[in-house]
Amino acid sequence: MSRPWSGSAIALLRALANQGVTDALTDAVKKRIRMTNVLSVFGAVLMAASVPFDALEAPRWMVIEDIVGAFAYLAFPLLNRAGYLRLSRLLCLVVSDLIVLGNVAMLGPSSGTQMVFFALAVAPFALYELRDRLAIALGVVAPVACFVAGSAGWLTRFQHTPGGFHAGTYYAYSAAVTLAILIFCVYLFLLARELSDSEEVALLTVAMTTAIPSPPACIASWSKPAANMAATSSRASP
Repeated sequence: MSRPWSGSAIALLRALANQGVTDALTDAVKKRIRMTNVLSVFGAVLMAASVPFDALEAPRWMVIEDIVGAFAYLAFPLLNRAGYLRLSRLLCLVVSDLIVLGNVAMLGPSSGTQMVFFALAVAPFALYELRDRLAIALGVVAPVACFVAGSAGWLTRFQHTPGGFHAGTYYAYSAAVTLAILIFCVYLFLLARELSDSEEVALLTVAMTTAIPSPPACIASWSKPAANMAATSSRASP
């Protein structure tokens, strides 16, 4: 059964995917702009989908981070529309690294948040042409360096987790986010290689639509297991 909001969502996502795309650009540049827009929307979806989970499992500041981060990701297509084509790609990578680095610093290595850097190291290959070797190299080196810093415990002095924080639960969540980003980036990379311009627009829109669950389903999927764990923890406490 189709979702009532799917028709308008597809139209909106198609418009977002084409922000900054003009006839004056080459097909290769058009593809990278669309993939930047799609990845930005996907990032916004991940941040928004994390709100109910973080509200139950993480420190309160992470809920604020999720909301601010979602709006930041939605701003990148607008940068493309304004003509800042390189800046939007750069900020998409830098903001992603900083968000995850902040999570690693505050939650600690036991939360598994540093795993997300593996996925972020793949993103430059979806956003840049292979001839943009410097941009790709910097886009890979930065998350790798952040992963080393987080895993080695160099950021533990910034760690601040509230009582009742379940590192194991967040570790599983971080693994799921890492896998989702990896699959989505590889999918976009294959689309850029295989499809014509018109086919790409259609399938990128479908990719974004299928990646976005309905809001009630999203809240229910995170709230139920987290609430059950919290209830179990409280019963086990003396």
